[in-house]
Amino acid sequence: MAEDKPFFLCITGMPGAGKSTVAGKGVELGFYKIVLGDVVRREVVRAGLEPTDENCGKFMLSIRAREGPDAVAAMAAREIPAGVRRVVVDGVRSLDEVRFFSSLGRTRVLAVHASPARRFELLSKRGRPDDPKTMQELSTRDKRELEIGVGNVIALADEVLVNTRLSKEQLMRAAEEVILGWLREDGG
Repeated sequence: MAEDKPFFLCITGMPGAGKSTVAGKGVELGFYKIVLGDVVRREVVRAGLEPTDENCGKFMLSIRAREGPDAVAAMAAREIPAGVRRVVVDGVRSLDEVRFFSSLGRTRVLAVHASPARRFELLSKRGRPDDPKTMQELSTRDKRELEIGVGNVIALADEVLVNTRLSKEQLMRAAEEVILGWLREDGG
């Protein structure tokens, strides 16, 4: 690597765009994965609540209000084992979170974009308890994500992958091309 600091591959995008698929490609390429949404879901369960979209959303907003806009990122970073040199961060939602990871090492932001209809189609197959069941629920969740700042992260991403008509394999190949290019540029 160019420096003796970890490399953080921050994946962003609206719910259901394909972030986890792209993060999975990072894992295949040797990255350690942290999922910001999993941190929230675990804390919701730890609080004795069902990990529904409503409960996860309320928790995410309350912890950010109480501990700062990068609180979820800070919680997730504590899970990274010592000595890990490459980390893929699935679900970056604000520029504050990007800045947090930038304070720990070098970062690149990869956004995944898909239309609301495509995202709803993908979310309908995923099966998490907090996935929206209707387009209205997706719209409500999108609004919350945009209010947190995910649109700013997407707009300022280093690269954007458009997942409108891609198969999972095509999305993974496109992600691999971008990630390997960044690793070459970074010397590692």
